Formats: sequence, structure tokens, C-alpha cells
Amino acid sequence: MHADTPAFASGLSLADARARITSIAAEHVVGNESIALESALGRVLADDVVAPFDVPGFANSAMDGYALRGADLVADAETPLRLIGTILAGGTEVPRVEPNTCVRITTGAPLPEGADTVVMKEDSRIDGDVIVIAAATRPGANVRPAGEDYRSGDLALNAGTVLTPAQLGVQRFDDVPLEEIEPFIDWAPFYSTWEIRQKDDPRAKELYDDARKLLAEIIEKRLLRATAAFGLWRARANGDDIQLVDAGATLHTLRQQQETNSGRNLALADFVSPNGDDYVGAFAVTAGIGVDELVAHFQRDHDDYNSIMTKALADRLAEALAEKLHRDVRRAWYAPSESLTSQELIAEKYRGIRPAPGYPASPDHTEKRTIFELLGAEKLGMKLTESFAMMPAASVSGLYFAHPEARYFAVGKIGRDQVADYAARKGMTVSEVERWLAPNLDYEPADPVAV
Repeated sequence: MHADTPAFASGLSLADARARITSIAAEHVVGNESIALESALGRVLADDVVAPFDVPGFANSAMDGYALRGADLVADAETPLRLIGTILAGGTEVPRVEPNTCVRITTGAPLPEGADTVVMKEDSRIDGDVIVIAAATRPGANVRPAGEDYRSGDLALNAGTVLTPAQLGVQRFDDVPLEEIEPFIDWAPFYSTWEIRQKDDPRAKELYDDARKLLAEIIEKRLLRATAAFGLWRARANGDDIQLVDAGATLHTLRQQQETNSGRNLALADFVSPNGDDYVGAFAVTAGIGVDELVAHFQRDHDDYNSIMTKALADRLAEALAEKLHRDVRRAWYAPSESLTSQELIAEKYRGIRPAPGYPASPDHTEKRTIFELLGAEKLGMKLTESFAMMPAASVSGLYFAHPEARYFAVGKIGRDQVADYAARKGMTVSEVERWLAPNLDYEPADPVAV
């Protein structure tokens, strides 16, 4: 052992050993550098980070549920309250809560005037336009006061801290260069837009050449804009739900019920540890900002061909951006040495999956709401319609799972027992769930459903 090498006490715990190593390394720094935040995962802070403002900046909900007045709660009995509105995270309309009323509220949404308590959906039930709150609900519950995490001027992170996903928060990119996205384009689905099934179809080359020409013009003149966001959160599986521990949000998953070839009945929650030491990510991207204006330009010239071509290219760019972002996140998160060709990426020769709500592994489109709220997707120029379609149309959103055994699968048909359980977990009525999951039901929705 070198004379200057510090001696270690025997029997150190792993956490203490890591802390000791980090403190020693901090005394022997050979230099520092400034890097982009998305590249900071696993790096060591050179300087303290001080909060420039209160976090959170206003009192808000720590759960999806219902905001109400604690004074309205009936001791040791259920409390019926009239539902008067909804408050979304990032929303601007915040109704006042009057006596004996409540509002539906999402995680991170501002606490409305008059309210001081939030009740989780799981602790309530819906009866028409009345929300019945379970007995023994505690006044003041599930509210995050302004400055709960940090007050302006508080030390947020110490120099020498190894940055984890939870510390980096949500990353947003307001203008991703299209030339950086282009190499990730998978052209195969592009041909199906034009009902060309084979790349050796004589029309395919002409179509491809036209597409490349228009794409080059779009990139050169910046006719479309691409935006993106992703976040990573500490997570734990709780049955078929995934709880994002620090975000106060829950992702709801569905489980296969029919017989499978593998003999396993999977749910996405299976790919998350129940111990609270795992991470789950979410993302949202769009390449459709500017599409409407460019399409309108071509339509004024009665150019339907390039109008359709613009939409098709925007779709391909959005999917390519989703592929690029996933690769960048994997490299920063758990696969720093990953080096795959474009074709290997398209063939998904990597560890991890990015399932999207509305697709076979996660058929419930309403789960997009949680993703959008977590990421603040509205700030990217994206929004959800009443039917949970994403706008602009050239958009992609979903989740990130890093488990080595994570794979895509189809939930398939589900029974009314799971529908009833899922409705209770999401705080929805059975009929609402049946409407959103109609293609997956193995029974007629008119049948009575036990709840």
C-alpha cells in the first residue's frame, strides 16, 4: 500500500464505503468541466447547487385524487361531496372549492382556493356527480406546501454528489435539430403510407427520392420544429401498479389473462422492483410543429402529393426522434458503452423497451395523461384531445423500462374481474374503463360487472 493511501476500517457497509471513496476522490480532483445536463448522469458535482427559488413554488397536490376542505370531512363516516370541476397540472383554470364540494385534481396541480386536503382516488368512489370520500380521511393529507423541498437559498446538492436519475429531473429540448434526427429514420413504414409493400416496387425509388428532396428542404429552411422531453423517477411495483416514489404519481398497468405460450401472464409492472430501488422513465416527442402551416401552403397550390408527403415525413421524424432519445437515455442511464448501427436500433437489438399507451402492452390511452403531466408536455407544444389523441399528430409518448428481461407483449382479452379492479385503482367507473378498453374486453359491456 502506498504511504499516502488512506486506510479503511474493516466491516464498512457498502453505502459507507461508497461515501468514503467519494470523499477521498473529492480531495483529489484533477479538473472539472461544464457539460449538458442530459449527459450528467453518474457524474460528480464539482460545486454546490443552491436553490434559486422555492421548490415547489406553490402549494400543490401530491396525488391524483380530489381536492376538498378538511372541515367538510365527517368523522368516522363517509363524506359525500359534489364534484364541481377538474384541475390539471399546468392548467390555468383553478375553481374555488366551496363548502361540501370538491374538484378532481392531478399530481402537481395547484391547490385551489378554499381547499386544504387531497384524497387519493383509491380512498373514494364515484356516485354520479358526487364523490364519496372514505371514512377516517385525515384533513390536510396529500398536500405539498410551497417550499416543502427547498426554500430559495437552500443547499440542494453538495459538491461531490454522484448524480442519479432522480436528481436530474425532467429534461426538455425545445428545438432538436432535424439533421440530428434524420439518421434514425426507419423508412419501411413510410412506404405503407402510400400502399407500397415492397421496396423493390418500381414506385418506391421515385417516392423515396421525392421524400428525400422535400426532407432536405424542410431541414435547410427549418420548416418543421421538433421538441422532446424525458424524465426518470425512482419507482416501485405495487401489484400491477407502478408507484413513482418521489413524483407522487402512479402508473397503472394491465395483466395478461389468457393462456400464453410462455406460461407467464405479464404486466409491465413485472419489470419494476417492488423494493423502491428501481427507476422508470417517461418520454414525449413531437416533430409536428409547423406541419399545419406547411400543409396549408401546399394545399393553396393544390399540391395534395406534397401535402401528404409532409405529414408522412413528420411522422417518420417523430418516430426517429423517439428512437434517438431512447438511445441517448440508455447511454446515460444504464448502457454507456452501447454502440449500435441504425439497422440494429430499428431491429431493437438493445436492452430495454419503450411501450406507449394505446399499444398492445399498455392498451389504455388514458395513461397518456399521467405521462403528459409528469413531463409538462404542453410546454413542448403538445396536447391531448378528449379522446386522448396526441396533437400534433406527429407525436410519440411512452415509458422507459430498463429491466434486462423487459419485452413487448400483448395484454389481449381481459375479464370483468380485472376491469373492476383496474377501475378501482384508477378511480374511474367501470363503464368508463369498459369504454376505453372495449377492444380488450372478453365480455359484452352490457353484462353486469361485480364491483
